[in-house]
Amino acid sequence: MNNKKTILIADRKPSIRKFLKREIDNVNFNVVLAKNGQEVIDMVFKDELLDFLIIDPELPFNLNINIWEKLNMRIPPLPILIHGFRKDYESQTNLLKNTVFIQKSGHSSIEIKKYILDFFKYDTISGE
Repeated sequence: MNNKKTILIADRKPSIRKFLKREIDNVNFNVVLAKNGQEVIDMVFKDELLDFLIIDPELPFNLNINIWEKLNMRIPPLPILIHGFRKDYESQTNLLKNTVFIQKSGHSSIEIKKYILDFFKYDTISGE
């Protein structure tokens, strides 16, 4: 039985998506990827259960969808980590519940892994 938590990584840059996937795979989580807002909404609201979302605030979105409002409608609420530059995040403040922000930098993958492991109180050896 697979008890691993599933994390959705949504970033506009394929290189960042792949890098974060590799880093988070290494600490024993299931990782799925999205390249735009529509993919995020589709994955967040489909039957497969997600446990966590890492999202780039500059992710391309369909102009007819307010992704922040849609994400707030999810039941149960999805914990969200916004991974962006400070200027991107400031325009998104107070739009999401259950949200934390980590600024993109050369070391942000370390901060993200630490946050996720602490959040889930996760044992990287057993995966539980």
